Amino acid sequence: MSEQDKTDTGSSKVLVVDDSKAALKLMTAQISRSGYTVFAAETGEEGLEIISRHLPDLVLLDINLPGISGFDLLERIKGSPETAAIPVIMISAAGDLNNQVMGFASGAVDFVTKPSMEPFLLARIKLHLELARTRNELERSNQELKVSKARYQLIADNGTDVIWSLEPHSGRLTYVSPTVYRLRGYTAEEVMARHADESLTPQSQDLVNRVIADKLAEIAFGDHSNLSVQLELEQPCRDGSTVWVEVSASFVLDESGTLIEIVGIARDITERRKAEASLRELQAQLLQNEKMASIGQLAAGIAHEINNPMGFINSNLTTLCKYIDKFDRYIGTLEAHIGESGNDEAVQNIMQKRKELKLDYVQRDVHSLLDESIEGAERVMKIVQDLKTFSRADSSTMEEANINQCLDSTINIIWNQIKYVAELVRDYSELPLVVCNAQQLNQVFLNLLVNASHAIQAKGEENGTVTVSTWADHQNIYIAVSDTGCGMSKEVQARIFEPFFTTKDVGKGTGLGLSISFEIIKKHGGELTVESIEGEGSTFTIRLPIEAGEKEV
Repeated sequence: MSEQDKTDTGSSKVLVVDDSKAALKLMTAQISRSGYTVFAAETGEEGLEIISRHLPDLVLLDINLPGISGFDLLERIKGSPETAAIPVIMISAAGDLNNQVMGFASGAVDFVTKPSMEPFLLARIKLHLELARTRNELERSNQELKVSKARYQLIADNGTDVIWSLEPHSGRLTYVSPTVYRLRGYTAEEVMARHADESLTPQSQDLVNRVIADKLAEIAFGDHSNLSVQLELEQPCRDGSTVWVEVSASFVLDESGTLIEIVGIARDITERRKAEASLRELQAQLLQNEKMASIGQLAAGIAHEINNPMGFINSNLTTLCKYIDKFDRYIGTLEAHIGESGNDEAVQNIMQKRKELKLDYVQRDVHSLLDESIEGAERVMKIVQDLKTFSRADSSTMEEANINQCLDSTINIIWNQIKYVAELVRDYSELPLVVCNAQQLNQVFLNLLVNASHAIQAKGEENGTVTVSTWADHQNIYIAVSDTGCGMSKEVQARIFEPFFTTKDVGKGTGLGLSISFEIIKKHGGELTVESIEGEGSTFTIRLPIEAGEKEV
C-alpha cells in the first residue's frame, strides 16, 4: 500500500496540541473528516506522552502552551533522533512575525493562524505529509545507495576479477578496480592515466576494435537486441609478461539510444589457457605417436613384402652382370679366332653384322644399365630400411644411436621434398654414440628439414641451400639445420616455439611442429635454439647430452 493510500484511508496520524479547547475541537473535527487519525493534547506534557506512545506523522503545535511552551516542545521533538524527522506546523496568531521567525529557526516546517480555514489547513497538512514521505523515501534510497556502493567497493577491492568502465569516444578508462595490480602489476591510477589500447597486445587490440566497430554499427541501425560481448584478450604486464583474460562487457545506452559507456569484468584465464594448450599439445603428440606407430607397422609390412623380391632381384642382377661378362669374353675370343683364320670374307661379314647390330654400343650400355638397376634396387632396399628405422614402434626405448645415421635416414625419407627446392650439404663430424630415443629425434630432424624447405620456397629462390652440420664436445653433441630461406623477424623468433603459433597460411600448418620438437629435445636434457635474419635465412641448433638424463621419454 502506497503512502497516498495510507493518507486516503486515515493511516497517517496527526497530533494537534493547543490549550484552547474550542480551537482544539474545531481542528480535530476538520482533520478527522479528511480521514486522518487525530490525537489531541491541551498541554506540552500531554503532547510528549502521545508522541512517545503513537509517534505521529505530523504535529500541529500551538506556540503558547501552559507549562512546556510550544518552542520547548518543538526543541524536544527535533532534538530526539526518533522524532526529528516529524514535520511540525506551528499555530500562531496572525501577524506574529517574530514567533514565526523563531519557529522556522527551531525546525518548524510551516505556520498556520487560528482560526484557520479548513481547506487551507488540510492543504498544509497534506503538503507536508507528502514532503515528509518524499524525504523519507529519498533518505532510504540514499542509505540503500550507500550500502550498495560499499558492497560494490568491497567486491571491487577484494575480488579476483578486474571491474572497469570505458568512455567509448575518447577510449579512456573511467574506472578500474584496484585488483588490476594483482593481475598486471600496474595500479588502477596508472592504467586509467593511459589510453585503453595500451592495456592490450596489438592482436587483442585489433580484435577489440573490430568488435566495437561491429557493435556500433548494430546500434546505429537500431539493433539493441544484444548489447553484451565476451572475448578472450591478452594484456601486457609490468614485468614484460602477458596474461590472458576473459572479458565480459556491456554497452550502455542513454534514452535516445546513444552509446555512453562500456562496462565490464576481466577474469584471469591464463592458467586455464595454458592447461587447454597443454591438453591440445598432448593430444597432438598422441596423434603423432599413433601416426608414427602406424607408419612403423606399414614399414614392417613393406620391408617384409618388398625386401624379399628386391633381394632376389638384386641377386639376379648381380649374377646377370657376371653372365654378361662371360658373353663379352666369349665374343672377344670368337672374333679374335675368326680374324686369325685368314677368311677375310667371313671377318668382313661378321664386322658388318656387328656394326648393324651396334654391338659396340650394346656391350657398353648393358653394363651401365645393369649398374644403374643394381643401384636402384639397393636404394629401394635402403629406403625401406630407413623408413623402418625412422618410425619403429618401440618409441619409448632409450638406447645408443649414431646421430649421423639418424640424419641420413631422415633425409632419405624426405629427399624428394628437398631436392627440388634446395641443394643439401652434409657437414658431418665424427660423433660418439648418444643415448636417446632415435624415433623421436628423427621426428625433430624431419620437422626442421621440412621447415627449411618451406622457408626456401617462401623466399621464392630458384635453388636454395640446406646445410646439416654435426659436431661434439666432451659433454654434448650438436646438430644444426641451416637454410637460405626467408628468415624470421625478432617478434616471430620470440614466439616460434609457442604451441599453435605459425606463420603459415591457414590449413598449411598447425603451429605444433616446433613446440613438440622443443619438448622432445627438452625431455632429452638438451635444448633447441634458433638464430635468424629476416630475408637471409635461419639456423636451428640442437644440443644433446651424450648421456641422457632420463631413461624414457
